[in-house]
Amino acid sequence: MDGDFTRQELQAPAPDLQHLPKIESVKAVRIRYRRPVQYAEGASRRETDEATEFQVRTSEDFPIRALAPALFVGDVVVTESERVGDRQYRFVAYGEPRFEENAPISVGWIGSGTPEVQPSNFAFRLEGEETR
Repeated sequence: MDGDFTRQELQAPAPDLQHLPKIESVKAVRIRYRRPVQYAEGASRRETDEATEFQVRTSEDFPIRALAPALFVGDVVVTESERVGDRQYRFVAYGEPRFEENAPISVGWIGSGTPEVQPSNFAFRLEGEETR
């Protein structure tokens, strides 16, 4: 054997960075903060004492890419998110966004052009309130 194996490069298929997992569960909770929290809105910093938090479980993790996923709740796009566990994400809408009861919920990518969206069978329903 002349070592040809060492000259061959093994290449894994490139990940599909556009792939969107399916939503398996969503829980929406109204959060009231004891002390105002700061958040970014465009190029400005704002403060608020309330938010709506969405706890989302997906069928798989989002691929790591330059643009973060967004949660679409009817016509409202929630872009503040963080991974909190295996296939678990927290999306936060600061302030008082107006969510329509039973508005469809989906996940997608935003950034340029028309957003790519993965619809779900879930609709907006506030499931509780917390003070933090």
